[in-house]
Amino acid sequence: MTETGVDSFANNSVIVDDDEPMIVGDGQRVYSRTIIRSKDKVLNPVNNEPIVVEKGVHGTIVTVNRAKHYAFLKRNDKNQYKDIFAREASLINQSYQGKFFLSDKCKFDVIKTIKGLEAVNIQITERNIKSISQLPKIPKKKKESNEQQMELLKDVFKSAMYDLINFLFGLN
Repeated sequence: MTETGVDSFANNSVIVDDDEPMIVGDGQRVYSRTIIRSKDKVLNPVNNEPIVVEKGVHGTIVTVNRAKHYAFLKRNDKNQYKDIFAREASLINQSYQGKFFLSDKCKFDVIKTIKGLEAVNIQITERNIKSISQLPKIPKKKKESNEQQMELLKDVFKSAMYDLINFLFGLN
């Protein structure tokens, strides 16, 4: 068991915010699995549910990882904070294809998780079409160019073999 302060104990992990000591109060023993402390309040999640820290936060998508289906959001109101992690599965309005794009304006709720802050209930409020059209497109391979390249390689191989045979028989 981990000692958390004034004669109290916690069974598993203890998450302390702002590097301040844990304040439990009344010398009670704490038996919940996780304790999250925020500004002198102890918040015990019920049934391991995450705790909503803020609601209705506005922000902009600054980083997108398409392969792993996540993005990072920058808050519009408090720029000094770190970017907030967001999963594509947290999008709640399907009118925007359920995908993140750079420079999308959105509204979301912030929850506190073991790894840090995460955005949930994300609503894309404005999609910047210009930024989408400027994204680089992946060129498709053309079959004709590959066939032409193979013909060229065959011709080079034939001429090299011809030169080699002429060289070998020219020496004898």
